[in-house]
Amino acid sequence: MNLLYSDKPGTGKLSKPEGAVTVITGASSGIGRATALKLSRLGARTVLVSRQQQALDDLAARCHELGGSAVAMAADVADEDAMNEVVRFTVAELGGLDVWINNAGVTLYGQLDQVPSEDFRRVVDTNLFGYVNGARAVLPVFRRQDSGTLINVASIVGKGGQAWADAYVVSKFGVYGLSTALRQNLIDHKNINVVTVIPPSVDTPLFQHGGNFTGRAARAIWPAQPAEKVASAIINAMENPRRQVVVGFQARLGVLASQFFPALSEPVFARITRSRHFQNVPQPPTHGNLFVPDPDWNRVSGGWRRPLGITAAARLVTRLYRLVRRR
Repeated sequence: MNLLYSDKPGTGKLSKPEGAVTVITGASSGIGRATALKLSRLGARTVLVSRQQQALDDLAARCHELGGSAVAMAADVADEDAMNEVVRFTVAELGGLDVWINNAGVTLYGQLDQVPSEDFRRVVDTNLFGYVNGARAVLPVFRRQDSGTLINVASIVGKGGQAWADAYVVSKFGVYGLSTALRQNLIDHKNINVVTVIPPSVDTPLFQHGGNFTGRAARAIWPAQPAEKVASAIINAMENPRRQVVVGFQARLGVLASQFFPALSEPVFARITRSRHFQNVPQPPTHGNLFVPDPDWNRVSGGWRRPLGITAAARLVTRLYRLVRRR
């Protein structure tokens, strides 16, 4: 068994993040970047993966400054051969692989029949098949060493859906199903963990990156949680693996509403999306970063955070009440 794992049989827990070899896809911005920085402060060894070599090189340098060790590998998660090469390199150069974090993601806004089919397919290729490719590459290593943790970053929309983001919703529902199936496949491997992380609306550049055919600029649905909060949940899942990690009250409420009150929650979610997810700012049709990376938003935050004061909270509750009444 890998020495970074607890010697208590059947736990599959990391004894400590320090020195752990972790691959993070989608590392150049948002949740992936925040996770890399937090792990570096804990002394982890990370392999940073995205499509942008320069952004990864800059991030790797920052990780070294924080006390970690990082290697930058430009690769597209939709390329199965590229994911196999990431695993091969990691095992050969770093001596093993403890944690793989499937996190890379792109999005697309617009009605199903009004977005280009190639854009829709690209979202699913990245967000779902990218995770499949990562899992297919790393699971043989986990089986050989009889330990390892695969973390799939899903989304609250993968439990309850979202209007005008059909491709993203399809991909995140798929990620949730993939995690469920893999856990059952691995039932005899007690030290191999598959964790599904379910964040709510998060303050990242995803909304600036996205393909958009709605005519209006997108924004994070307020109140957006900081990416660092999701990163902390991911690191906690590395140390204490659970089948599912729902990040924050907002996501927990969404999961419960979708599970027990779908007839009520679906129209409410649709109205929230229509009123809160798009700005009164014109947006020409764009493919966003679906096919070409966007070097202008290689940062953790997308700038969507605003404090939730008492007055603002009261306004939010009032809006939700009115939406329910309209139902």
